[in-house]
Amino acid sequence: RSLQLNGANVATLHAWGVLEWRCGHTDLAATLFQQGLHIQPHNKYLLQSWACMEARCGSAASASRLFAAAARKQSADGAVWQARGMHYRAQGDVERARRAFATGCSLEPTHTPLFHAWGSMEAEVSNVTAARAIFQRGVWERPSHPRTVGLWVSWALLEERCGDLKAAREYLRAALRAERFCVFARAAWAALEARQGDCAASRQLYEDALRIDPANRGVWSSYEAMERAARRPAAADLIHARSRRAADLAASGLGGTAPLPAGLEQAAR
Repeated sequence: RSLQLNGANVATLHAWGVLEWRCGHTDLAATLFQQGLHIQPHNKYLLQSWACMEARCGSAASASRLFAAAARKQSADGAVWQARGMHYRAQGDVERARRAFATGCSLEPTHTPLFHAWGSMEAEVSNVTAARAIFQRGVWERPSHPRTVGLWVSWALLEERCGDLKAAREYLRAALRAERFCVFARAAWAALEARQGDCAASRQLYEDALRIDPANRGVWSSYEAMERAARRPAAADLIHARSRRAADLAASGLGGTAPLPAGLEQAAR
């Protein structure tokens, strides 16, 4: 209907193309992306979506061509270089990914997700010194901005793997200073403490996270797994029951924290 009213509506062509892609109709999606590019040849959203679709379909050459076109048209856009770098990383071409990330960071030094993607790649290939430097560059640009949370957490987990728990906890505290109510950072910290055998600290962090987001299934699942790993089946059963109750409350629209089921609290002690 939107295209009937305005056949040159590129936003509609893009949205329709993405919808068809997600439904598995890639040929139709490619046709819609192409129609949009005939109208706006420099549209980065069309180029990136089409490139990502081709990459997911295994058409590496087509994806590379489209990512390159997006970079030429929007050379100063960090998101374009991030997508291109991640494509090369998925292809196993670390050097080309590194060049793409580096180019994007030089052109848009405040694009936090770009630093995150680059630093995470270097950490994955065990280039620890480079990963630290990249994470540091990223957070220095905007050390207290909420978007730096992912950088701080990834840097913390890198330091944990390297055995520097003091630094890891310092960076997790920095993540929470950047975003006080961040559930993701609390859950990551809780998992770290569990790995270090401090179940009491882990438990407190999980509870704090669930007070913020009582219906977060991922946090409930990790919390339950922690208690089972600690050989506390009654406590794990309690958490499982609380998670079910929290899900019911969320589904009913009531929200709030889940009350403890009768009899389970005492059994968990």
